[in-house]
Amino acid sequence: MSSAYPYVDFIGAVLLCLLLILRARQDGSLVICMGPSSVAGLVFPASGLIAVFCGIDKGLAFFGFARLLCAGIFVILLMQLSETGKERLFDLLVIAVASSALICALMYPFPGARQLVFNSGRLGGFMQYSNTYALLLLIAYGLFFLRKSETRYVGKLWLTIPLILSFGILWTGSRSVFVLFLLLNLYFVITLKPERKRLLTVLGLVFAVALLCAFLLQERTGIGRFLTISLRESTLIGRLLYWKDALPCLYKYPFGLGYMGYYSLQPLLQTGVYVTRFVHNSYLQIAMDHGVLALGAFVFLLWRAFFHGDRRYRSLVVMMGLHFFFDFDTAFYSMVFVLLLFADWKGDLGAGRKARVKALPVSLFACVAMLLFLWLGAADYLYETEKYVLADKIYPGCSAVMEGVMLGEKDLDKAAQMAEKIVAKNSYSGEAFKVLAYHYAGEEDCGKLMESLDRYIALNKYDMQAYSEMIVLLDEETQRLAAKGDLSSAEQCRQKILSFPEKVRQVREETSSLAYQIKDKPSFEVPEQIAKIILSYR
Repeated sequence: MSSAYPYVDFIGAVLLCLLLILRARQDGSLVICMGPSSVAGLVFPASGLIAVFCGIDKGLAFFGFARLLCAGIFVILLMQLSETGKERLFDLLVIAVASSALICALMYPFPGARQLVFNSGRLGGFMQYSNTYALLLLIAYGLFFLRKSETRYVGKLWLTIPLILSFGILWTGSRSVFVLFLLLNLYFVITLKPERKRLLTVLGLVFAVALLCAFLLQERTGIGRFLTISLRESTLIGRLLYWKDALPCLYKYPFGLGYMGYYSLQPLLQTGVYVTRFVHNSYLQIAMDHGVLALGAFVFLLWRAFFHGDRRYRSLVVMMGLHFFFDFDTAFYSMVFVLLLFADWKGDLGAGRKARVKALPVSLFACVAMLLFLWLGAADYLYETEKYVLADKIYPGCSAVMEGVMLGEKDLDKAAQMAEKIVAKNSYSGEAFKVLAYHYAGEEDCGKLMESLDRYIALNKYDMQAYSEMIVLLDEETQRLAAKGDLSSAEQCRQKILSFPEKVRQVREETSSLAYQIKDKPSFEVPEQIAKIILSYR
């Protein structure tokens, strides 16, 4: 499931609800286990609900709360599984992930199909994101060698599956997962003596072909990226910059900013040139979205999965826990579900900690949840397909949807009315303040014009084009006011124009040194025409 398309998560959630109803009707009731992991798991929907009220965009924050319910339904289904049933799920996971990698490879020769699963020559799978897909391949690779002997894959599959998964990992071009791949194999070679021959055979074939591909095709595929591992890599330094800018939010917003809340707040906090929906750290992202309580519960679940889950899979829990530091894996619910498979949901608090819920209340709950997921899924699908007006009618109050409606409005007055509504719900919408600036310029409301300009520039402080556009607007407004004899307002506009160089200087001073070590370096040069306008008012 892709984080870029929440409606896909909700489609999956509807299927989970159907499974929940079928299982409840089949057994007559469902078992609910209340162990330590379950108690920690309850913190997530509670934190998500708090974030709805504390978040920046309450409409989007509710999406985040609903996505947590998706995971909760999956957990209830896991509680119904026996150990044998869970082992079969692991078998299915390995086959499914290997099959997906093989399908992607078959799509590569066809440009129309390739763009669905490859990005810049890197394999992203159906997640459309290479780094997290690489982690999923790594987990499947580890499961293949850690399975019980009685459920071991037979025939030639013992060689085919790990080779597919290994080449898939290299094809993603994920340097962090490549390092984890080496560490995991080193651990396996030391600890899995019966598998040592198979492991060395697979690794020998993989690295022989990979090195050949890396040197011959590194400009056209992602395979060669593992040759460029360095602590000075732009992507690693970029992550350090994201974390530095986001960390203060843990103190300022302990209850979270709501789903995608940090994305709205980011322009005010960033000290470099970047646009990222997520902070590339799952731990930090959970705290940003749902608060520090949710982060504590998440760390506790990882701890439980390591110490109280199946001992065979501890190394895989460690691999996931390490990778969570470098990417937003938990934004993808396929990875969330994999993590939940490793967690201990039965608990160890002894007898009397289980309850049975009859089929009727379970079915009613599942039906209500399905309606919720269908509603939100339909709204998000319309938003993703740019049918903003209809999406706003189905799910009103979401500033992202309202912004789409506003930008599609040709009448400036109507767009300004929508901008006012957006700002009332989300005071970090740069596009809304831009519309309001043009509107107040037309209305000759100098005070509100200055206020809108300040907010727009603050939310676009590294965009020199935004500065230029606002200076041109102020220049036109100054001349118009002077021609009408409103010299006081004209002087106010003149002073605002002259203040822009100082604003740029302040942004330059606040810029982190890390910002100059990444690909998109800050530039504070303004076009010559704009510089002439500023000089003309001195």
